[in-house]
Amino acid sequence: MNISRIENSVLVDQSNREGIIETEEFRVFQSIILRFVNELERDRSRVLYNLLETFKVENADKQVLSEGLKLAREIEAKPESSSDDVRKLAQTVTVQENRKRPVATAVECP
Repeated sequence: MNISRIENSVLVDQSNREGIIETEEFRVFQSIILRFVNELERDRSRVLYNLLETFKVENADKQVLSEGLKLAREIEAKPESSSDDVRKLAQTVTVQENRKRPVATAVECP
């Protein structure tokens, strides 16, 4: 933004050149700028909200699988505190996840 003394004679610099004298015209100018910035912020917020919601929808299955795999590992680590059905379910989830990975990562190679 370029404010010149010639084109904006109602916006007058302070004598120390550190700001503009707060006249009625300055307050109107300030109000316009603040409304403009607020409108930009609302637009940005709407766009980011929509992007986040789209990301959540597109990655919901990955999130559920990740949480299920974490739970399966916790159950397998403490089999004595889980029922047989829960342990079998945890093993099934782990096996299914291992099938998705390449063999080199699913089986440790010496």
